[in-house]
Amino acid sequence: MTSDKLTQPWMQPAIEAVYAYTVKDQAKFRQFADASIEHARGIQKYGLIHNFKQLEEDLVIQ
Repeated sequence: MTSDKLTQPWMQPAIEAVYAYTVKDQAKFRQFADASIEHARGIQKYGLIHNFKQLEEDLVIQ
């Protein structure tokens, strides 16, 4: 799941977080979501925080 086309440091952990979400691995999801947010800045960070929060809520409900 790695690619040279991912140009920003937050992109790879974001993809890993989404994959963890699809396989319902809450621990890995949180780990990669936090890493992605940590590397992001500005509006991208804001978007990641809120999108991952919604995904995590959906993951907990399931």
